[in-house]
Amino acid sequence: MVLRAREQGWTGPPYNPFELADRLNLEVSPNENIREARTLPVSGGKVRIEFNPLRSRARINYSVAHEIAHTLFPDCSDQVRNRAAKHEMKADDWQLEMLCNLAAAELLMPIGSFEELANRHISIRDVVELRSKFATSSESLMLRWMHLTSEPAFIFSASTNGTETSSSKYRVDYVRGNLERAQKWLVGQQVPDFSVVRNCTAIGFTDAANEQWSAKVGEMHVECVGLPSYVGRVLPRVVGICRPAVPGEVPPNPLVVKGDATNPVGAGIKIIAHVVNDKALTWGRGFGAAIASKYPDVERNFKSAILKRTLKLSLGSTFVSSASKELQVFQMIAQKGYGERGINRLSYVALSKCLEDLARLALQTGASVHLPKIGTGYGGGDWSMVSEIIRSELCERGVKVRVYELPDAREAVQGNPAQQTLF
Repeated sequence: MVLRAREQGWTGPPYNPFELADRLNLEVSPNENIREARTLPVSGGKVRIEFNPLRSRARINYSVAHEIAHTLFPDCSDQVRNRAAKHEMKADDWQLEMLCNLAAAELLMPIGSFEELANRHISIRDVVELRSKFATSSESLMLRWMHLTSEPAFIFSASTNGTETSSSKYRVDYVRGNLERAQKWLVGQQVPDFSVVRNCTAIGFTDAANEQWSAKVGEMHVECVGLPSYVGRVLPRVVGICRPAVPGEVPPNPLVVKGDATNPVGAGIKIIAHVVNDKALTWGRGFGAAIASKYPDVERNFKSAILKRTLKLSLGSTFVSSASKELQVFQMIAQKGYGERGINRLSYVALSKCLEDLARLALQTGASVHLPKIGTGYGGGDWSMVSEIIRSELCERGVKVRVYELPDAREAVQGNPAQQTLF
């Protein structure tokens, strides 16, 4: 299909799936009332592809390409695709969806394209950035890079078995790459419960770590991202890049991931830290508002300490509350007043002092620290400055730090209420 289309003048990048559908005489129309896209039987044994026009450009392209892939199967017009309820799904329907995902990748990043990726060392952060540039999906981009590169690595996709709870198990659906032992020993196997794969709890969430899933494969550096689930399932699929871990190599500190800092991941004691201003007793905007909503006792404790004069509302002061047995929330008064965005109200001097107090607490309790990009929202601070202060005051003292960025909203929220509650 791709070769014929290329011969007829189909060009890119980006490679337009709407143009391909037109060449195949497939009707394509928008429908904002569906989650992603679907293939509908119409008269004369033909089909119509419908897509949600409110999604991002990359997501729309991927969805339409996925539906074009459905038309490659001879029974495509026998039923509506991508609309079955969970109880109507057959046990092996996920395999059809996986095949259409792989075919969509071939359509969006086809043979002979994107040769500039061949000599590039790709990380998950690169994937997240490049997918918008190329108007494609994360999975398509990773698969194309894997086809071009000579680097020892492999791409994997993992999903749950459909009976989804907080302890659901992920299994490896497929492996693509140039490490034959991974293909042999990992496909169909369960992903260990300790893996960062389980931290990608929503679309667009990322994580990374050095892990060993199988003694026969060895230690790997795993980087992964959550993608839309198979039809009828709640938890995201997770795709990722794995490379042999270099002996002695450790993940970066701080580790910047896509995720929700109000719901920190990982084992052991954790501290969520955030910046508050020196004028307000309550937190009505930004990350502080999210903390107050999820952990209301934390804000009440902070306000009570101010009113009882056990805490001064002054730059450089800090306060800590327990949200649970293994979670503490740490306030850093490092912002001068409040107001609209665009004005620098962050005090770098106060932030440095606060982070020094935070480091002391983290080292005393053996806790990891979890942060949004502090001070850069309504605080107006420069992240290049803030990140260097974090490295100096926390990382260089031996504190393990994760910095969380929320995924792009249009990519992250896909009409699934269970995933929307994470933001």
